[in-house]
Amino acid sequence: IDLVVSQDTLERGLSVASQLYLLLEDAGNRVRIAPNDQHVYRAEVDERENTKPHRHYSDLWGSYRSTVVYIKDILFGITIFDISEEIEVGYLNGEYIPIDQYLLHAKFKNRSVFSWTSKQNRPSGRLCIQAYSTYPGTKWVKQWREAKAGEFSKTLKSIASELVGAADEVAQAVKVAILEAEESQRQWDIQREKYR
Repeated sequence: IDLVVSQDTLERGLSVASQLYLLLEDAGNRVRIAPNDQHVYRAEVDERENTKPHRHYSDLWGSYRSTVVYIKDILFGITIFDISEEIEVGYLNGEYIPIDQYLLHAKFKNRSVFSWTSKQNRPSGRLCIQAYSTYPGTKWVKQWREAKAGEFSKTLKSIASELVGAADEVAQAVKVAILEAEESQRQWDIQREKYR
C-alpha cells in the first residue's frame, strides 16, 4: 500500500489505512493496488508541515504501484503519510539529535566535542491522507491533515464520504482534459502539415 510513515507511526498508519479502505469498500467502492499493466499517475507527496519554500527534489520513498480506489468508475489514488515538522537539532557524536536532548547531553555541557545546531524536518506523528486524480491532464488533489495525532479516528467517515462525493468533479475534469488533449493533438497535426 502507498504508506509513507516513520517506524513510530507505522502501526497507526496501517490502522488508519485499513479503516479508510473498509469504509470505502462498505460504500460499494473497490480499493486495490494499481494493476501492474496500467500506468497510474501518482501525485507528488510533500510531507512537510510548511511546504514553502518549494523544494527542488524529494528523497521520500514511494510505492512502485499506487493504492487506488474505484468510485463510480473513476480511479483515485490514495497516499497516507507522516507529516514532518521543522525542528532544531544539534550535531553531536556523528548524529543530529533534537535540541532538548542535545542541550542536556554531558558532552555538550562540558564542550568536550565540536558541535553545532541546525534545523531538520522530522516526523511529527501526525498523519495526512492525500487523494488524487490518477488521470493525465487533471490536477485534482485533496489532503486531510491531522492537527493532533490520532484525530483521524473521529473523522474517517466524513473523509470517505467527501472522497466519494468528489467523483463527479473528477469525472468532469477528465472530460475536459480529454478535450484539451484532442485539441492540442489537432493543433500539432495542423502545424506538422504546414511544414511538410
